[in-house]
Amino acid sequence: MAITRIAVLIMFMFIIFALSAFTTLASWNGKSILDVESASSLSMPKFSNLIYVFIFVGNLLNLIWQSVPEHHQKTSVSSKLWFTSACIFQALWALSLCHGYQLAASIFAVALFLSLAQSCNKTRASTSWVSFPLNIWFGWATVLIIREATAAFSQLGMTFFSTWYWTLAVVSTLTFVAIMWVALDTEAAFAIAISWGLFCIYWQTDLAVIRIASLVSYICVTFLIGVRLFKEAYGLIKKRRSDKPMPSMELPIYIPVENNQSEAHQIVLYPQEQAPVGQYFYYYPYVQQTIPVDYPTAPEYEP
Repeated sequence: MAITRIAVLIMFMFIIFALSAFTTLASWNGKSILDVESASSLSMPKFSNLIYVFIFVGNLLNLIWQSVPEHHQKTSVSSKLWFTSACIFQALWALSLCHGYQLAASIFAVALFLSLAQSCNKTRASTSWVSFPLNIWFGWATVLIIREATAAFSQLGMTFFSTWYWTLAVVSTLTFVAIMWVALDTEAAFAIAISWGLFCIYWQTDLAVIRIASLVSYICVTFLIGVRLFKEAYGLIKKRRSDKPMPSMELPIYIPVENNQSEAHQIVLYPQEQAPVGQYFYYYPYVQQTIPVDYPTAPEYEP
């Protein structure tokens, strides 16, 4: 019954996701989000929203992966519901932007950001590529919320948000957030979206100080992302090379070990999922533990 409910929920997610993708990329009121250019100091080129092509393709693969029965439990139901709400707010944001309702677009951008934050927080994917497109979407929503808020405040007559030093503050903040994310988090996808936003700011602005600041920030963030991805790839290759299968044996295995003291010890090899709680160290894919024993009661070891 639980599998049936999850399958129905995933089918509902497919429908909402498809509507969101269509709404975002289709033409409304004679233009699409690829034709909309923000009229503020934080303006970005029209091609900046091309990132949605990668976001939607990646999350489509994510949904297909979750639809396989043995993967149903890899992400929580709560995460699925937050993902669905993010799709709804994404569609509402696109409709508001294409019809010229900048204030509404800013509100829906905030709702999109909060929904994606909850979805990323509750995702328990065992495969890294599953959460990768979701984190890119979350990173772009971070850029989006600042961009839409800047445009909305500028339209309301708040001239501070149309100045170059506000743009410089935004560039500095995005750079700091991306660097901290790369340094502290295991996912680099969030910072990739920030890096794309910094590049778009560099491409669009004509002010020298903003171009220099955004270009330097883009290079620094991209370099750190490259280092992080290289380390993860190297670690994965090294781990696969070291994961050589041990000879088939019935576990646990008890290996008596004598020492110079009156007591004796034995080394026990367990499968990882059967390892007892306590002080032990990993001997992948087994766990090795040395414990004091009394020889008369210790299981016999036969090599």
